Amino acid sequence: MSPTPSIGISIVIPTLGRATLGRALESVVPYLDSNDEILVVADGVRPLARTVIEAFDSKQIRYFEHAVAGSTFGNAQRNFAMSQAQGDYFAFLDDDDRFLPNALESIRREARHQVPLIFRREYHQTFSWSRPEFIKGEVGTGMFATPVHGPWVECPLTTDEPGYTDFVWIQQVVALWPPNSLRWCEDIIYWCKGHGYGQ
Repeated sequence: MSPTPSIGISIVIPTLGRATLGRALESVVPYLDSNDEILVVADGVRPLARTVIEAFDSKQIRYFEHAVAGSTFGNAQRNFAMSQAQGDYFAFLDDDDRFLPNALESIRREARHQVPLIFRREYHQTFSWSRPEFIKGEVGTGMFATPVHGPWVECPLTTDEPGYTDFVWIQQVVALWPPNSLRWCEDIIYWCKGHGYGQ
């Protein structure tokens, strides 16, 4: 009897071509299974992003350049990547953040439930979420994973409250599922330094 194939994770990374992209990829590439993929989508032509990716020499990294007018805080790039994904679950990482070593294993373990998942993060030396409910500033895309073939909606390109597009989008996706589908997971899966701090 052949072993059950593991759940393939499509890790979506929008990038501005910052040097921190290399650190983000270093936090993912060693933990990939054979049916995982990383989709890096640059906001326009970003030569440094291409150089960083080429240094990894990994066939599991797919690179795209996708520009739109104005800044969408990576949401247009996330939407494009999601339209190209070939895995079973989406996971998300910004180019100035990094997954912890347990991240993909934790996602894979919880993905057996086939529902949207919220994990926890380390953010400015605190840990989000403080309690299992939606609170602005405590929930962002790096904490979220959802089935590729389940219901999801594209990220909004703008919101009335700048800085909360992640939060708004996750709420919109979760609302498409039956009540109480969202699974709150205790594992801390990524490190986030915060907007404007990408060093």
